Amino acid sequence: MTEKKRKQRERFGRIEKRASGRHRAAYVGPDGDLHRAPATFATVTEARTWLAQRQAE
Repeated sequence: MTEKKRKQRERFGRIEKRASGRHRAAYVGPDGDLHRAPATFATVTEARTWLAQRQAE
């Protein structure tokens, strides 16, 4: 029997893989609204960097 691979959960925000293979980052702000990145990212690392920058603000 094979084990299911568990997704790593982000500490802040979320990252979704699009059908194109690119990644979209988003987070819920203190105002309760969902804030999406203005563009998609080629890699998960780029998306995580964007989220880290938003969290530091």
